[in-house]
Amino acid sequence: MRIRKQLIYIPLSLIALTFNVHASDIIFKCIFKNHKQVSLYKKSNDITYTFGKPGEKPDLELNRKKEQIETNLGNLSGRYATNSIIIKNGVYGYKLTTSVDRIAEEQEPSTSLTVTKNGNDITTLQCMKGSEEGSLISIDD
Repeated sequence: MRIRKQLIYIPLSLIALTFNVHASDIIFKCIFKNHKQVSLYKKSNDITYTFGKPGEKPDLELNRKKEQIETNLGNLSGRYATNSIIIKNGVYGYKLTTSVDRIAEEQEPSTSLTVTKNGNDITTLQCMKGSEEGSLISIDD
């Protein structure tokens, strides 16, 4: 009898995990050379920002309403088209920017994460090519 309860419990646990994973829609994610990942998820009007190693507890997780996030979408400057999203956490800001060279034959997006403190850049990490999934502009979907 005890074995049957365990056999039933395992599949039900897996189903619960599956529903939890799909409860939020991915907006964007990518991996950096340091093997950390940035992710943006949306569930109705709530946006979740996470940073850390994939498959582990995030180093940083921020939950914000969409209205609390600064967006600059469809910005055209010279040959580049850019979209950016800034999520603030006290004196810190986390800015994701995707740029596309509009003149290049192959228009591959390039995304970076810039961390600021009191409006000053601290560091910028470039997403590895081929690791990007989703699009910043889909925050408005």
